[in-house]
Amino acid sequence: MKLACTLVLLTASGVASAADVVDGVPRQFIGEWRSSVSACGTWDDDMALRIERHHIRFYESDGPVLAVAVRDQRELALIVELTGEGETWLTTTQFTLSPDQQTLTSVSDSGTSFARHRCPAAASAPARD
Repeated sequence: MKLACTLVLLTASGVASAADVVDGVPRQFIGEWRSSVSACGTWDDDMALRIERHHIRFYESDGPVLAVAVRDQRELALIVELTGEGETWLTTTQFTLSPDQQTLTSVSDSGTSFARHRCPAAASAPARD
Protein backbone atom coordinates (compact mmCIF):
# COMPACT_ATOMS: atom_id res chain seq x y z
CA MET A 1 0.00 0.00 0.00
CA LYS A 2 2.84 2.40 0.79
CA LEU A 3 4.27 2.02 -2.72
CA ALA A 4 0.83 2.51 -4.28
CA CYS A 5 0.30 5.69 -2.24
CA THR A 6 3.77 6.84 -3.22
CA LEU A 7 2.84 6.25 -6.85
CA VAL A 8 -0.24 8.43 -6.54
CA LEU A 9 1.70 11.21 -4.83
CA LEU A 10 4.60 11.03 -7.27
CA THR A 11 2.29 11.08 -10.25
CA ALA A 12 0.44 14.09 -8.87
CA SER A 13 3.54 16.02 -7.88
CA GLY A 14 5.86 14.95 -10.71
CA VAL A 15 8.65 14.30 -8.18
CA ALA A 16 10.39 10.93 -7.86
CA SER A 17 12.10 9.98 -4.63
CA ALA A 18 11.55 6.59 -2.96
CA ALA A 19 10.18 5.10 -6.19
CA ASP A 20 10.82 6.10 -9.78
CA VAL A 21 7.84 6.86 -11.99
CA VAL A 22 8.55 5.34 -15.40
CA ASP A 23 6.90 5.25 -18.83
CA GLY A 24 5.49 1.75 -19.10
CA VAL A 25 6.08 -1.44 -17.18
CA PRO A 26 9.78 -2.41 -17.08
CA ARG A 27 10.89 -5.49 -19.02
CA GLN A 28 11.52 -7.69 -15.96
CA PHE A 29 7.79 -7.64 -15.05
CA ILE A 30 6.42 -8.21 -18.55
CA GLY A 31 5.08 -11.64 -19.33
CA GLU A 32 2.51 -14.28 -18.50
CA TRP A 33 2.12 -15.33 -14.87
CA ARG A 34 0.08 -18.25 -13.49
CA SER A 35 -0.64 -19.92 -10.15
CA SER A 36 1.62 -22.75 -11.33
CA VAL A 37 3.81 -23.32 -14.37
CA SER A 38 1.60 -26.28 -15.31
CA ALA A 39 -1.30 -23.81 -15.83
CA CYS A 40 0.64 -21.95 -18.55
CA GLY A 41 -0.65 -21.99 -22.10
CA THR A 42 -4.38 -21.60 -21.40
CA TRP A 43 -6.71 -19.15 -19.70
CA ASP A 44 -8.20 -21.90 -17.48
CA ASP A 45 -6.32 -20.56 -14.44
CA ASP A 46 -8.38 -17.96 -12.56
CA MET A 47 -5.11 -16.47 -11.29
CA ALA A 48 -3.96 -15.84 -14.89
CA LEU A 49 -2.14 -12.54 -15.37
CA ARG A 50 -0.56 -11.01 -18.47
CA ILE A 51 1.51 -7.86 -18.05
CA GLU A 52 2.48 -5.83 -21.09
CA ARG A 53 4.30 -2.51 -21.26
CA HIS A 54 1.09 -0.44 -21.23
CA HIS A 55 -1.65 -3.01 -20.56
CA ILE A 56 -2.55 -5.58 -17.91
CA ARG A 57 -4.94 -8.53 -18.18
CA PHE A 58 -6.30 -10.49 -15.25
CA TYR A 59 -8.56 -13.54 -15.62
CA GLU A 60 -11.81 -11.55 -15.90
CA SER A 61 -10.66 -7.94 -16.35
CA ASP A 62 -8.13 -5.96 -18.30
CA GLY A 63 -7.17 -2.43 -19.17
CA PRO A 64 -4.53 0.18 -19.79
CA VAL A 65 -1.75 0.94 -17.35
CA LEU A 66 -2.10 4.64 -16.50
CA ALA A 67 0.91 5.08 -14.18
CA VAL A 68 3.91 3.00 -13.15
CA ALA A 69 6.32 3.27 -10.22
CA VAL A 70 9.27 0.98 -9.59
CA ARG A 71 11.48 0.68 -6.52
CA ASP A 72 14.72 -1.30 -6.41
CA GLN A 73 13.90 -2.97 -9.77
CA ARG A 74 11.82 -5.55 -7.86
CA GLU A 75 8.77 -3.64 -6.60
CA LEU A 76 6.11 -2.45 -9.02
CA ALA A 77 3.04 -0.32 -8.36
CA LEU A 78 0.46 0.42 -11.03
CA ILE A 79 -2.59 2.58 -11.46
CA VAL A 80 -4.80 0.82 -14.00
CA GLU A 81 -8.22 1.33 -15.52
CA LEU A 82 -9.80 -2.11 -15.54
CA THR A 83 -12.87 -3.24 -17.45
CA GLY A 84 -14.70 -6.47 -16.76
CA GLU A 85 -18.22 -7.84 -16.51
CA GLY A 86 -19.66 -4.61 -17.93
CA GLU A 87 -17.96 -2.35 -15.38
CA THR A 88 -14.95 -0.01 -15.55
CA TRP A 89 -12.96 1.16 -12.51
CA LEU A 90 -9.64 2.64 -11.43
CA THR A 91 -7.47 0.61 -9.11
CA THR A 92 -3.94 0.31 -7.83
CA THR A 93 -2.02 -2.92 -7.75
CA GLN A 94 1.36 -3.79 -6.31
CA PHE A 95 3.79 -6.61 -7.13
CA THR A 96 7.14 -7.86 -5.85
CA LEU A 97 9.45 -9.79 -8.17
CA SER A 98 11.65 -12.60 -6.84
CA PRO A 99 15.45 -12.24 -7.22
CA ASP A 100 15.46 -14.89 -10.00
CA GLN A 101 12.54 -13.04 -11.75
CA GLN A 102 10.48 -16.25 -11.93
CA THR A 103 7.91 -15.47 -9.20
CA LEU A 104 5.70 -12.38 -9.04
CA THR A 105 3.90 -11.80 -5.77
CA SER A 106 0.74 -9.66 -5.67
CA VAL A 107 0.52 -7.64 -2.47
CA SER A 108 -2.92 -6.44 -1.35
CA ASP A 109 -3.78 -3.40 0.75
CA SER A 110 -4.55 -5.72 3.67
CA GLY A 111 -1.05 -7.20 3.50
CA THR A 112 -2.02 -10.60 2.10
CA SER A 113 -0.02 -11.86 -0.83
CA PHE A 114 -0.31 -14.35 -3.66
CA ALA A 115 2.57 -15.71 -5.75
CA ARG A 116 2.35 -16.35 -9.49
CA HIS A 117 4.97 -18.09 -11.61
CA ARG A 118 6.43 -16.88 -14.91
CA CYS A 119 5.31 -18.87 -17.94
CA PRO A 120 7.93 -19.84 -20.48
CA ALA A 121 7.47 -17.75 -23.65
CA ALA A 122 6.57 -20.85 -25.68
CA ALA A 123 3.70 -21.65 -23.26
CA SER A 124 1.96 -18.26 -23.44
CA ALA A 125 -1.77 -18.40 -23.86
CA PRO A 126 -3.30 -16.78 -26.92
CA ALA A 127 -4.89 -13.37 -26.50
CA ARG A 128 -8.52 -13.43 -25.33
CA ASP A 129 -11.13 -11.27 -27.00
